[in-house]
Amino acid sequence: MTSSKKFASPAAAILVSSLVLVGLGCRSPRTSPPTQAAARPPSGELDPVQTWNNYLGVLVEGDKQAIRTFVYLRPDASEQEQSRLDGSIAVLGSSADLRRAFDQAYGGGSLAAQGFQCFTPGTRVSPEKSTFKIEGTNATAFAPHREPLHLVRDNNAWKENFITWAETVRERSESGTSTVPLEVLLSNLQTMRQILDRTASEVRTNAYLSAADAFGVLITWTSP
Repeated sequence: MTSSKKFASPAAAILVSSLVLVGLGCRSPRTSPPTQAAARPPSGELDPVQTWNNYLGVLVEGDKQAIRTFVYLRPDASEQEQSRLDGSIAVLGSSADLRRAFDQAYGGGSLAAQGFQCFTPGTRVSPEKSTFKIEGTNATAFAPHREPLHLVRDNNAWKENFITWAETVRERSESGTSTVPLEVLLSNLQTMRQILDRTASEVRTNAYLSAADAFGVLITWTSP
């Protein structure tokens, strides 16, 4: 592996871009959940919680083009921000593919059982226990035991707000959390995708006797 690989462990490496909430890890400042759900949007339109569940379904499948339709990237975003988004989506797609490979080879849920944090079939938030609030073209959805999901209304649909790297670094700095330079993150995302794809391919060719064996190799590849 190259020296740019900075992953301390699979747990830290999985979804390096901070696959927050449901996915890409676009963290925004925390906000408090409302005491009750906001008014529903016009008939036929999805509210933020309904959008969240649809998004989760797409993340489980790992369809990269479909994932992209659920993410809002600012029109003035730099090429590096576009690369960060593309790299994040690629890791999500590869993670979903690895999960499918493990399911087929070792049984459903075998990858998650090893401690790999991925989206599994049936992943969703409870509509009854989740709330949201809308402020203009922005919304925040809240669900028990999950990070809030921040959304932007774009083309009459809610999309996850892809927070810029500068905003992410600033927020993490305020909380005392260090971050790698964006160039290193981009390299890490590419490396992680390659590792995930390679592992999935080897699992499908019966290169390992068990899920534990395959995951053990993944740990080795993602260690410093």
